[in-house]
Amino acid sequence: MYFFKIIMKKMAEKKHLINEERKIVIKMKNEGHTYREIARFFNKTSAGIFKIITVYKNDGRLSTAPKSGRSKVTNVRIIKE
Repeated sequence: MYFFKIIMKKMAEKKHLINEERKIVIKMKNEGHTYREIARFFNKTSAGIFKIITVYKNDGRLSTAPKSGRSKVTNVRIIKE
């Protein structure tokens, strides 16, 4: 559990969970922790934790789904004088 506390300090400012943290969410759920306990540990909502676990159960993936829409591309612009 000490390892989890170290990770928790590092992720305090982040909005989304990275894949390693999502693995820990799955592991904690398999160990018998409730959604509420996991949510408190990661400072997230229980609905968000529930969604991570159900996506993992249904699709077997930890990463977020690819987003639709036009991808953002930046081009180098040459300014003429």
